[in-house]
Amino acid sequence: MNLAANGSVLVADHGAFLHKAELLDEQRQMIKTKDWVEEKGKTVEKFIEKEVHTSSYRLHPIPAPDSGQVAWELQPKTQTIPLNAGNNLQAGFFVLEVKNLSDQALHHPHILTQNSADGVFEIIPTSPQPSYPQNEALYSRTSLIPPEKSVRLAARIIPTGERPITSKTYSLPVTVAVSGGASKTVTLKINLKTPDVQVANLDYSYLNNSVNIRLHNRGAADLPQAHFYLRDPQAPLNLPRQSLDGLTAQAEENFAFALPQDMPREQIQRLQLEIRPMRPPLYMQWYIPLNIKPLPVYVLVGLALGAVLLLLLAIFYFRRYRHPLLLQLSAQPAALLSLPLEQLDEAGKRLQQTGRLSAVLDSADVSQARLQQAQAFAQATSAEKAQILAQRLGVRTGSPLRTASPENIVYSLKLPADFLLNVDRLLLYFPDCDVKDAIADLKAIPQAEGRITLIIGADSAYQRALLNSTQDLSNKYVAPQNTQLSNLLLSPNAHQALAAVLAQQLSLKQISPYQIGGGVNKEAVFFGRRELLAQIINRDPANYLLVGGRQMGKSTLLKALERRYADNPQVQCSYHTLSNEVLVPRLAQALRLPKTEDAEVLAAALEQRIHDTGQRFIFLIDEADRFIAHEQVRGYPILNVFRRLSEQGQCSFMLAGFWQLYQHAVLDYQSPLRNFGEVLEVGALETDACTQLATRPMHSMRLDYANASLVDLLVERCGQRANLIAYACHLLIQSLPAKQRTIAAGDVQRVLDSRDMNKRVEGWLMGMSEQEQHYERLVAYATITQDSFSTGELLCWLEDKGLAFDAAELERSLSRLELAFVLKRENKRWFYPVPLFVQTMQEDDPELKLAALLRQWRG
Repeated sequence: MNLAANGSVLVADHGAFLHKAELLDEQRQMIKTKDWVEEKGKTVEKFIEKEVHTSSYRLHPIPAPDSGQVAWELQPKTQTIPLNAGNNLQAGFFVLEVKNLSDQALHHPHILTQNSADGVFEIIPTSPQPSYPQNEALYSRTSLIPPEKSVRLAARIIPTGERPITSKTYSLPVTVAVSGGASKTVTLKINLKTPDVQVANLDYSYLNNSVNIRLHNRGAADLPQAHFYLRDPQAPLNLPRQSLDGLTAQAEENFAFALPQDMPREQIQRLQLEIRPMRPPLYMQWYIPLNIKPLPVYVLVGLALGAVLLLLLAIFYFRRYRHPLLLQLSAQPAALLSLPLEQLDEAGKRLQQTGRLSAVLDSADVSQARLQQAQAFAQATSAEKAQILAQRLGVRTGSPLRTASPENIVYSLKLPADFLLNVDRLLLYFPDCDVKDAIADLKAIPQAEGRITLIIGADSAYQRALLNSTQDLSNKYVAPQNTQLSNLLLSPNAHQALAAVLAQQLSLKQISPYQIGGGVNKEAVFFGRRELLAQIINRDPANYLLVGGRQMGKSTLLKALERRYADNPQVQCSYHTLSNEVLVPRLAQALRLPKTEDAEVLAAALEQRIHDTGQRFIFLIDEADRFIAHEQVRGYPILNVFRRLSEQGQCSFMLAGFWQLYQHAVLDYQSPLRNFGEVLEVGALETDACTQLATRPMHSMRLDYANASLVDLLVERCGQRANLIAYACHLLIQSLPAKQRTIAAGDVQRVLDSRDMNKRVEGWLMGMSEQEQHYERLVAYATITQDSFSTGELLCWLEDKGLAFDAAELERSLSRLELAFVLKRENKRWFYPVPLFVQTMQEDDPELKLAALLRQWRG
């Protein structure tokens, strides 16, 4: 906007007149202001006087020209406008395009501010037209539209009304007018979404005079933050309000109002729920009738009497059927096993009274007789308690040991061979004196020194006092708490319950079930070999030659077979470990036959025994290599007798060994061993069996790994060799602090990298002669850094080095290393299956050792 040159008119950008200005006054005056001036070559600040000219005008608006005869058209940019009238109100915005179709200017096009005919919506034009006040003289770029030009006019739509209306699509006429009063109208579709809050459920409580309301927002928009009031349309009502942060569409919410105790019934029936949103749109009269209908007085009296009766019934019900102990056992029947011993009698009675005893016992796998036995345990004599525990463990009590106090007797139990932990004997002590005196009496028994002793007193308090005296892990005293005694007396697996008690109070180093030398004797730590066992046991009687490297599990498998045949009365199975070639006298001694060294005499006596008993005889002969070598020299006289006995169908022989047995049974085509029996090779343990070996004995000692990946790492690094896994677990137990019960990643890695584990894989040479061992070293040092190799590649390497070698001896060396599980062959390529062996060899300077071996070979 500019002042015209004559000073009398204000004009717009396009030259349109806006106001006519009338000059009212002109003045000139002198004023003082600060300014910087040059004075004597310096710039200084001084007050200077200036003359100021001011003028004042009166502005007269100029009416816009009449555009009634100008041709123009109106087009909406979109036909449907979304309008969300819920939480965080989002007004519906729309744009109309006005186009001047004539050669004259179209003045002052504007959207009319108006409400819809039904009062549902309000149209509010947006900038450049102000909403209020409407000033006809104000200039904007839309005050005129030049010929054949168009402009866009914008406006917003908001809902009106005192309460929300239905969510649906509405039709809304919108009018645009120009100067002179001419106008055009278009109809827009408004897609309206509003909250629609209804009372989904109303519960009026007669006892405490309160109203519980469940609201349901059935609308298409969320309800914003709102306050809720109870109101009486006929009288003021001042009750505390309820508030919600919002209620999403199709959601429900509950709240309650407490009514005055003296509120009349008529007023209760008039109550309405008032909803006041705290964010736009602000509905001012949103009332929902509640239609509460209080019951008649006589009904209330009847209800009161019924309530008293129900209360009495509830008291009886809760005391009998909702007792905490009863609820616990009904929900978790297994909790019966961990109740304190003193509570077993009460638990049994309450379960019996409610008819739940059988169901709980069945779910907990506890028999009625076992529960009765446990209930009577606390009042039983020492001899009866010892007998009960022995019966639970499946053993018998030994001769009692007397203490210094005649009333205190110690009983001995020999635990079964399949007990989970490395414990063969257990003492039971039931003291009837002070804790200190009881410990002193026990220490005075020479036979109890160094023995694991289970000390069981009269009650829980005594057991707690005992525990304080037995917590030193260096001793072998165990004081089970009464919950543990209940578990021991009731558990379906008494061995596991006893193992948990011992593992909690004893040093794990004393009771670790892992056997690191010789074949595994306990069934509890024997895992896997399912296919081999099934092949031997489930087939007709036959001879077998069991071959494999040292510590690969041959002895363990033979002992597992011996345990399985022990329960068969039709079979007499005997296990023998040979330290030399002498076998016949040992077999005669084991069978209690006349002493002899003649195999024929032994055969005759054995045939007579078979005739007398009708039994089948199975001989498990371990470490048979020296026996086989001795038989070869003598022409196999004993094996020929064994063959004849086995062909009669009542005798079977299983020989286990390493290279000598393998060489004669597989490589020597002239050996009678090739037809003596089927060759079974013992290799890596099954993956799942490796996992069980690394975890189940640990669980029996209440030890767990931090995560399953540690078990996978242990199995993978040990190459699924059972002896290495067992030894690593043994080292873990030896290295863990006394109270630590979780095996961490650092613990596993420390054991795998230890010198003790390295020693376990160092004795890998299998050859009997120096030449055989030379070839084995040559193979290992030359290939240990390779992922895999073929026999041809190894031969080429030896030829490239110019070495004179025996190809047949090289093949035998590869076979020995394969049998020992040092090497493994797949797809005609050799590789090392035990990462721990590879790591140990690579850390031992194989290149230097190979160079020294090559110099020795050439020399």
